[in-house]
Amino acid sequence: MRRAVRESDKEARRAALRAVAWRLFHERPYEAINVGDVAEQAGLAKGTVYLYFATKEELFLSVQEQQFDAWFDTLDGALRQIAPGASIPEIAATITATLVAAPAMVRLFAIAHAVLERNVGADPIMRLKTLLRDRLVQSGALLEQALPALTPGDGPRVLLHAYALILGIQSLADPSPVVRDVIAANPELAVFQIDFAQELSSALTALLRGQQA
Repeated sequence: MRRAVRESDKEARRAALRAVAWRLFHERPYEAINVGDVAEQAGLAKGTVYLYFATKEELFLSVQEQQFDAWFDTLDGALRQIAPGASIPEIAATITATLVAAPAMVRLFAIAHAVLERNVGADPIMRLKTLLRDRLVQSGALLEQALPALTPGDGPRVLLHAYALILGIQSLADPSPVVRDVIAANPELAVFQIDFAQELSSALTALLRGQQA
């Protein structure tokens, strides 16, 4: 396949590679995906992928940027639907529901800092962080409307703390197969059997109550 020359063609090729990478991520762990797999399923030579993304991590960071944007759209819609006077547990459950509906996305978020951001250049990081900042401000303002006890400017910070909770709880709820088997085989380790939705909703409720106080 010929190399894309026009910028519109280049972006179309990047979008196609992101789509393939995202589909593969639904099917297997990140570690089990290589650039050759992405290239083959996109109908390209392996080396062609590197014309558009310098590393595998950069490719998946671009996927994450896309998924962040989509999730914030969903979150904003959910926050706008919260009825006036809704309780904190209801607000926490609403946020949690947007994540439970997208498990692959949460799994991708969980490897962002420890894996994806370790082998990319400054430009992809700048794009992602700028997007994240802008969306935190927008969604934070909607959270402040849903929870009037928050003061102006609190919303983005609360959502950033919520993001940290998401990453931590997801890591506990989705351990490696060996860890999962050890926990399952030893009843005394039952405390480590984490239900993502239940624990996240509980943690978000505590976070919002603490912020309200």
